Amino acid sequence: GGSRRWIREHVPGSALFEVRAANGIRATVDWLLTKDAEVDALVSALTAGIDATGVDYLDDAFVVARELSEHFPRDPGIAVSLLLNHVTLQPGDALFLPAGNVHAYLSGLGIEVMATSDNVLRGGLTAKHIDIPEFLTVLDDSELLEPRLAPTVVGPVRTFEPRGSEFAVVEAAVDGEALVSISGPAIAVVAEGSVTLRAGTDLVVHRGSAVFIEAGERLAELAGDGHVFIAYRPDGQ
Repeated sequence: GGSRRWIREHVPGSALFEVRAANGIRATVDWLLTKDAEVDALVSALTAGIDATGVDYLDDAFVVARELSEHFPRDPGIAVSLLLNHVTLQPGDALFLPAGNVHAYLSGLGIEVMATSDNVLRGGLTAKHIDIPEFLTVLDDSELLEPRLAPTVVGPVRTFEPRGSEFAVVEAAVDGEALVSISGPAIAVVAEGSVTLRAGTDLVVHRGSAVFIEAGERLAELAGDGHVFIAYRPDGQ
């Protein structure tokens, strides 16, 4: 699109997309993270071009790259960011990212749920340690066209259940009562108002608070006036 045409016209050698076209995304990311003189020159050229007058017509990828260059000058992650999909979520939207997918949370407030994992590998844009060889080992470079996840809706209860995942998330805008069927272990977080969780006994949870529903307990009903998110395992294990 416009960003690729602009790079071809303004970046000497168009190195980023020459390597990408010849060897694919993985090889391009590998090359960018080497931080050699050629990569440094490319990132500097990108930053200078992005800051130039007259590029505001381009898509939000450049808005993000410009912001990254202000916080992490000369970081190759600036160039890597231009290879990623940029997704803007509206209230009530959700997306699912599989293991190995490179991602960065930019702004806003959301509920994030992770499956069981023993590692978080950084690829750039940080002062913390970056293990590039291991990062490239787990990198999934397959194209992810539409990461948004559609819910199953029953009344005020919306259930997001990624296929093949270890977890599911229920979102409920409670105004009165709402039926659910969730077996622990689970975690409930109230984002607005107050919600009563009926799992054997009644427990009132207020905005900003979270509760843990133990294994063997079953949450059957929600009541009150509020907005709650519940993360759980569909198989109850």
